[in-house]
Amino acid sequence: MTAPAIEDLLRGLAPQVLGALVRRHGQFDGCEDAVQEAVLAAAVQWPAEGVPGNPRGWLVTVASRRLTDQVRSDRARRQRESAMAAEAVPDDVPDTDDTLVLLFLCCHPALTAASQTALTLRAVGGLTTAEIARAFLVPEATMAARISRAKQRVKAAGSSFRLPPDGPEREERLRVVLHVLYLIFNEGYTASSGRELHRADLAREAIRLARMARAQLPGDGEVTGLLALMLLTHARGQARTTADGDLVPLAEQDRARWDRAMIDEGTGLVKESLAGPALGPYQLQAAIAATHASAATAGETNWPRVHALYLILERIAPNPMVTLNRAVALAETEGPLAGLALLAPLDGDERMAGHHRLLSVRAHLLERAGDPAGAYEHYRRAAKATASLAEQRYLQARASRLMTRGRASARSLTASVCPTWPGRPVTPHDHGGGVVERTTMGQKTVRFSDLSEQLIIDDSALVRIVVHEHPELDSQAVEIEAHLDEVRAITDAALEVAVVDLYVNGEPEPRRVTLDAVVFDKLAATRSMAELLTAARPAKRAPKPRAAATAADSERIDYSTLEHAGKPHKGKTTDAEKRLVREHLAEINERLAAEGLRTIDPADPGHVARYDLEDPAAGDPDSSLVLDPAGAGAGAHDHEGLVPGGGKARHTRANPS
Repeated sequence: MTAPAIEDLLRGLAPQVLGALVRRHGQFDGCEDAVQEAVLAAAVQWPAEGVPGNPRGWLVTVASRRLTDQVRSDRARRQRESAMAAEAVPDDVPDTDDTLVLLFLCCHPALTAASQTALTLRAVGGLTTAEIARAFLVPEATMAARISRAKQRVKAAGSSFRLPPDGPEREERLRVVLHVLYLIFNEGYTASSGRELHRADLAREAIRLARMARAQLPGDGEVTGLLALMLLTHARGQARTTADGDLVPLAEQDRARWDRAMIDEGTGLVKESLAGPALGPYQLQAAIAATHASAATAGETNWPRVHALYLILERIAPNPMVTLNRAVALAETEGPLAGLALLAPLDGDERMAGHHRLLSVRAHLLERAGDPAGAYEHYRRAAKATASLAEQRYLQARASRLMTRGRASARSLTASVCPTWPGRPVTPHDHGGGVVERTTMGQKTVRFSDLSEQLIIDDSALVRIVVHEHPELDSQAVEIEAHLDEVRAITDAALEVAVVDLYVNGEPEPRRVTLDAVVFDKLAATRSMAELLTAARPAKRAPKPRAAATAADSERIDYSTLEHAGKPHKGKTTDAEKRLVREHLAEINERLAAEGLRTIDPADPGHVARYDLEDPAAGDPDSSLVLDPAGAGAGAHDHEGLVPGGGKARHTRANPS
């Protein structure tokens, strides 16, 4: 047997062996460590010596001996050590699969969602602590502490190793189990942070565990619906990104690259789940995913059916993310204004405040409604709010496309309101570097780069360049305007030929640069630098240097942004900053470490209290999350993935592809 085959065999046997040991000895933490040692021994011995005839019995025997050794080493348990050392390991190991019982134990209601997920991946999924830590972008020590606390909490709760009795308790516990499996798949299908859009290993592991749960509960419609949902969603994985890792929206995906075998299996499971007497959220979302999968092209999608299914879902499991996706489906059937009207109430929901998914959907609908300026602003805000680099690149590209498209329309708009120069087109130099756009909202200055005539919509990207010395200048300094991206590469060349000051909005002092005039002249893209400087206006008197920042200045820093969230500061931590820290902890810690600041430790009680991090004594308030595999946001970077919707939207992601 090959090494990969042995690894797959061990991954499947590990939870069964752990279940057998816990049933016999009742020490969850000790048994789990013993099983891991037995699996490690098998991974080393079996490739060289061959797989034993009864691999499960071999693992149980080795793990039992490891557990006995652990007991012997504990002097405080000497009496139990003697009893267990005398107990003979039976030759005939019961052929009972306790994987489902183990799942229920790992998803104990005393644990938070984060702890349930970590413990499930460790005990049932067979992943190492280091693998789980890498998957969720946290230090290994943090993840080890989380798993250790989870084990202790399960022990303190006095849980017995058995399935809950039939009735409301089992239904509630099963809902938690399915939710944890969903969270694992959700994080794998669209990573909440980092460079990669998805982590296929986590998605595959969630599907494997869902298959395992369905094998134990074949008649449960929601279990079947969740598995169908995962398969139909994961089937689009290969078409979701380009070769460079950039996101591809659902409407633009090459559907020939979708996994048809997985879609066929998922569609069959949807039909099977809907044939039952009860209807649940996972079944409805699987039906939405099947509707998208059945369309040969994006234009053939049955949007009225998608909207109707979301309407039913909203009634049986209401939350803001379902409403968000219904708005996208409604826009496809009744137009973007109808979708925007449905989004309006979400602005008052604190769970959605500043959330990148709401911003991106509104940007998409504003773009379709003919409001490129509004769409541009919301795409920019959405890009800043997400921690996923793939999503950031996509949203920034959408904003840049609108900026380029808006350049011509802005010029045609402003030409009619500047009659001072009849007979010639308006140029970027009119009105001091900008042109005045008169609208019903008053006056707004629309600026263009003097270097390239690029439209500058964002004032923070505007740079005023004061040229003090240049071969084309006689004496007086002149000033021109440019986009920040055009002058990032300017550095001091120490040739004292061209001397310029760069005034960047938001920076207290200008940056004086001395460089070769030839290098500076190459910045002019539409005409020569000589013509540009000759036509430029005289420079304003240099502003007085600003005084050093005061304590009051520092208090004006907005800590409710990804740029500053988590930094040490006096005063109350706002709800918005707490939410950012919880959602983007790994990214924020990377930034804090790079700036030489203290990082946020989820194991530190002070940090837990300050940012409302995982509370060891409480359950997860954000457990009401909803999948949206349907692709209802095909244009709003494609919300066809998993869309959570409850709590504070900590895990919310209406997936972009």
